[in-house]
Amino acid sequence: MISISLIEIKDDRKRMKHIKRFSTITVMVRSIMTYSTFSIQSLAFSIPRPGFERYKKIFAGSLRSFLSNKIKTYKDPARNDLQVKRTTERIKTFSSVCPHLGCKVHWE
Repeated sequence: MISISLIEIKDDRKRMKHIKRFSTITVMVRSIMTYSTFSIQSLAFSIPRPGFERYKKIFAGSLRSFLSNKIKTYKDPARNDLQVKRTTERIKTFSSVCPHLGCKVHWE
């Protein structure tokens, strides 16, 4: 009887050792998968969509057609409204399209 109980204890220790090793490997694999998924998602979020241009060059008229400190409304080729304002240093353009959702913003 004593020999049987010692064998059972040895088997239990082996089993526990294997369970600990398996659980450690499982936790490591899950951590690697989680962090790699997070890295891929954050990289995909930071890279702009294909075909998306932050700035577009559009001919809206001559410089004389924009009066200083006045706003002129213009439609781009995609039929979106643009507000163009000329200051003494530069020309600023504002779009009515939301850069996040791509929907048209209605101003009051």
